[in-house]
Amino acid sequence: MCYSSQDVSILPHIALCRKLISIFQCFQLWQKWQKSHFHLAFTFFQVYNNW
Repeated sequence: MCYSSQDVSILPHIALCRKLISIFQCFQLWQKWQKSHFHLAFTFFQVYNNW
């Protein structure tokens, strides 16, 4: 396979895009975990208050 100069300049962008996508996915997972964690803490707090 031979690359033209155009392909070579695109390759770093592809790598960057993949990195950004993986960071975004990690962020989404973290947000989802944080939401569920907050919900658990909130429920526990309510139960603790009513106890």
